[in-house]
Amino acid sequence: RKRIILTYGLLIALLGALVGATLIFTLKTFYLNNITAMVRVQAEQDSSFFQNYQANQPNVLSHLGNLATQFGTETKARVQIFNDQGQLIGDSNNVILTPISTLPIDIQRSLQSQKETVTQMTFPNGEPVLSISMPLFSNHHLIGVLRFVTSLLPMNETISTISIGVVLFIVLAMAITLAVSLLLARTVVLPLRKMSEKANKLASGYRDVFFDATTKDEVGQLANAFNVALQELNRLDQIKKEFIHSISHELRTPLTSIKGFVVTLGYTNKDEEQIWRDGLRIIEQETDRLSNLVDELLDFNRLEAGQWVIRFNRVNLSEMVWNCVDLMQPRAERQIMKIKLHSDKDVWVEGDYDRLKQVILNLLDNSLKFSNSGSEISVAVLSEEEYGVVTVGDNGPGIPHDILPHVTEPFYRGTNAAAGSGLGLSICNQIVEHHNGTFDISSELEKGTTVTIRLIQAC
Repeated sequence: RKRIILTYGLLIALLGALVGATLIFTLKTFYLNNITAMVRVQAEQDSSFFQNYQANQPNVLSHLGNLATQFGTETKARVQIFNDQGQLIGDSNNVILTPISTLPIDIQRSLQSQKETVTQMTFPNGEPVLSISMPLFSNHHLIGVLRFVTSLLPMNETISTISIGVVLFIVLAMAITLAVSLLLARTVVLPLRKMSEKANKLASGYRDVFFDATTKDEVGQLANAFNVALQELNRLDQIKKEFIHSISHELRTPLTSIKGFVVTLGYTNKDEEQIWRDGLRIIEQETDRLSNLVDELLDFNRLEAGQWVIRFNRVNLSEMVWNCVDLMQPRAERQIMKIKLHSDKDVWVEGDYDRLKQVILNLLDNSLKFSNSGSEISVAVLSEEEYGVVTVGDNGPGIPHDILPHVTEPFYRGTNAAAGSGLGLSICNQIVEHHNGTFDISSELEKGTTVTIRLIQAC
């Protein structure tokens, strides 16, 4: 608020000072030019009259002093005549003519240049005057100087009056501006202060906040941005809560199974071989499940911390995907499912073999997890211009369109209880992005989901 008021106040003060100074200067120049023009016209007329009718008369010097009184009756200016020695020999004010100790500068200039001179000066009594001096000639010889002097006091008084008016106008303008700036500051600062208070509540953990966007200006846009950010924050909070709930469940289930079979095996005779085998197999599976969950969390943490290392090498994408399919075939057979692979021969890309393999295995795991028994998973490796392309498609239930944009967000699990930690697709997406590739998911309800990965081919 202080910056707004100070800015507007300084702006008006500077603008007022500039306009005022320009106005006063313009008026003073206008008045001065008019006065100069009027006095010059009179001086030129009298000088011309002398040159035409009196300059060549006999004994002109003896009559020269009387011309000051004659010319003075025709103008309000004071008329003086100096001879060629700089002595005052005539004055329309009928003053006693006494020798002048110091010759006026304008008379000196006229005598020296033998030309008209226009001079502003101040008399010893402090009066500002304008002087126009014109040389007088007789038979082409300089015989004196005709001087017209007019006071500038009336002009200065007028300018002073106008200046006072300008100053008062500037003060009034500044007062109005300060009032307007206070009102403007209030309209800007008050909503910002309210937003600041609500933002502090938000920072303290209070989420039931709404920012009023009553205007369409920048303040309103800021309020809308806060509301959008708050909605996203609330959504992320909800995702976090769901993740904590789901990860607790994901951890509790295998731990419960492991503990249960450990207790069971503790009470089982060693000669009951089948029970031991089944128990150890389930313990191994649940341990692997826990290990995979921990690996996902560690991978995500490294990605978020920027500690992920990608070691680029030439990777035979066709061979790598084929190996992944081989690894998942036994599981597909147990689930009475098929994995069908179509691959161009030797599609090479630049990338990290282990990380890309992690992506393909995760996609195959999701397809097997969310597809029904008897369905088919189609995998393809193709070469398209400068890209190596991998597609993994299933015939599962599909993903709703409102959920599809969020499935690669960390911890997002949608409404499917089998979605695990919600980190798998997020990690896959980030791995592909670290390879300067693209990760696209398309899906139709009741028809299935297809994931398409494009990676830059190796030279």
